[in-house]
Amino acid sequence: MRRAFVFISVFLSMLLRYACAVPLETGSNSGFKIYQPDDRPSLGVQVTDKKTNEDPDYPYWGGICGVPTTSLCWPDTVPSPKYILRNDTRKIVLDLRSGSGEGVATINYDGENKSFTFNTLDRLERTRYYRLQLKGEFAVSVNTCDARNINFNAPKLSSESAATKVISFRASPVKNDSGLCWLILTSTPTESERSVAMSLGALNFRIAMGIYDILPSGKHLFSLTIPDYISIREYNSNDSITNVLPTIGPMNVKGYVDLKASLNFNLLTTENQKMEFDTKNSAVEFFRILGNFRTNFLAISTTVKCQYIYQGKCALFDGNSYLPLSIGVRSDHLVRNTSTVTLKPGVRAPLTGPLGFKIGTSAPIQYMFGLSREDVLRNPASSGREFSGDVTMVIEGDF
Repeated sequence: MRRAFVFISVFLSMLLRYACAVPLETGSNSGFKIYQPDDRPSLGVQVTDKKTNEDPDYPYWGGICGVPTTSLCWPDTVPSPKYILRNDTRKIVLDLRSGSGEGVATINYDGENKSFTFNTLDRLERTRYYRLQLKGEFAVSVNTCDARNINFNAPKLSSESAATKVISFRASPVKNDSGLCWLILTSTPTESERSVAMSLGALNFRIAMGIYDILPSGKHLFSLTIPDYISIREYNSNDSITNVLPTIGPMNVKGYVDLKASLNFNLLTTENQKMEFDTKNSAVEFFRILGNFRTNFLAISTTVKCQYIYQGKCALFDGNSYLPLSIGVRSDHLVRNTSTVTLKPGVRAPLTGPLGFKIGTSAPIQYMFGLSREDVLRNPASSGREFSGDVTMVIEGDF
């Protein structure tokens, strides 16, 4: 019975400690830019870095917070409350327990939460950089965190001006998901004020490019919760625990992601189309140009440019006379003699509303160039002759 009682007491104590945890907030003054490479049919997950993802509005990669340039800094990160240490404290032990780093970020767009993969973990290393703000004289005696990526004199951010020293660190590379490391700092007991505080300073991360399937181009505010927790204990000269500070965590991250516009069109039909027209056929005959496209524009439009124009219509020409073409577009590849949107040469026409295209969807599109029996019969000299003309189809996103 006693063993059971002890187990329950420890379990409840752990729940209480996490229930009283103090979350860290980064603030939202940071962000990055991503773009969809149009020549890649499968987008997968992209590693972000300063070279390809810097947003001019947020040039906060690397050096500003004393970490590698592959990491994005939060210059206005909000430290935890400042904890005043006891006068008899001789050392403090800081434990960092890291989650896996596999996470999901959310963006509220048009009243709906959109989610996408946001991983802050390479295969073998935690890629969250934490900052320890110290006031007083301290020396690091033990470090089991990543020795290659610890900065004992990290540059101070605006919110850290009162600190004597700032240490930037992250968990060690590991081959499992324990994610545990610790720092032991020693200090001489004194009646002068000594304090500690924590903040999340930077992230090295990957983002799923599927974000292009759920959000339009533009700048969006994202949020992410990282289940990392930090505990700090105080020890006196007898090496006895004298105080346990409130657990710090989880980490609430906010920032902006700027999605560059993307419009990818694939032509499925050969560029050269040929048709033999039978004047006995009463139906309209069509040249059908098929394609697929994907976009993250909220609105798209199309324009048709023609080599020859006759009576306000695109036309074919044989060197002497013209045959006008009626032009339409529809959102499928079916063989039907009707179009959804009628086009005029050089006149921009909206496609998003009439054709119902959606963000991120691989959508079919069909341009139809029709030749009618009546137009052919109005020009008896056209019989047996070959007419031709070049047509350019333009699809544009509306900014």
